[in-house]
Amino acid sequence: MNKKCFIMGLPGAGKTTFLAALWHTINSNSFAASLKLDKIDNGQYLAQLSQKWVDAEPLDRTVPSNEQTNLSIKLKAPDETIFELFFPDLSGETFQKHYVQRSISEELADYIQTADAVLFFIHVDSVKSIGLISEHMTCIQDNKAEPSLARDPKKHDPLQVQVIELLQFISDLRKGQLTKISFVFSAWDIAIRANSEMTPATFFSTHMNMLWQFC
Repeated sequence: MNKKCFIMGLPGAGKTTFLAALWHTINSNSFAASLKLDKIDNGQYLAQLSQKWVDAEPLDRTVPSNEQTNLSIKLKAPDETIFELFFPDLSGETFQKHYVQRSISEELADYIQTADAVLFFIHVDSVKSIGLISEHMTCIQDNKAEPSLARDPKKHDPLQVQVIELLQFISDLRKGQLTKISFVFSAWDIAIRANSEMTPATFFSTHMNMLWQFC
């Protein structure tokens, strides 16, 4: 029984770092990983990423010109289930482009339509409090400044709005078919600095309540 998972996220979400860590984990004898490598395409690219991660070198953020569109890895579980992860290692800008232009490539649409599950990455440091309209108006009045009408959706639209819209694209592409989605919060140490007992579910419901309610 094969299971296909598709990985996505906005710029700086930690997708590439995850791939580097995953590759190291399944190839290192120092970890008791429950998933074992079954088959890999383009392993050299992942090996290079993994080595930089092990050496604590900064990983280059994936940009559109350096995307790896054919990355997939098959992992075998103890019950012999094969999990096929379709990266492809696309830049967050590519997903954000879909949000702004409201269009998607046929290849990417096919990945999403045939996936059994989606891993959606969110960097905890990108989750910002939006605040109330009244608070922003008070700030404008205090500074005696006119509100700017120039808007860049990529910069000015809240993270939750962009994620929800991308999830709606997924729902439309899959024509209402049940879609299993897991959210991966990267850089979790940032989230628990102020509260060591914070859990991902609590962080999700309190700091991303709009997305929480949508899900």
